[in-house]
Amino acid sequence: MRCAFKCSAQLRNGQWNDVFKVPLDSSKTSKEGRLILTGDAKGEYQTRRYQEHGENPPDELVEVFRDGEIIKEYSYSEIRNNLRAQ
Repeated sequence: MRCAFKCSAQLRNGQWNDVFKVPLDSSKTSKEGRLILTGDAKGEYQTRRYQEHGENPPDELVEVFRDGEIIKEYSYSEIRNNLRAQ
């Protein structure tokens, strides 16, 4: 399994700024801006820009870390139940 955490936006002086890279290999271009994850009834997900959905859009992602602190923990049984639900 592989996992990567990437920065796509930065809040500076009350303004959100896009963060992205433009590598020589265009298949590795990163997504930019504040992003949300939306899902449909078929269980298909898409990454979308936060701004496209107005204030407080529905987001499937749950914040679990903030400023180096764990703010949401899951038990092993909760994780297993979430996997079964899919």
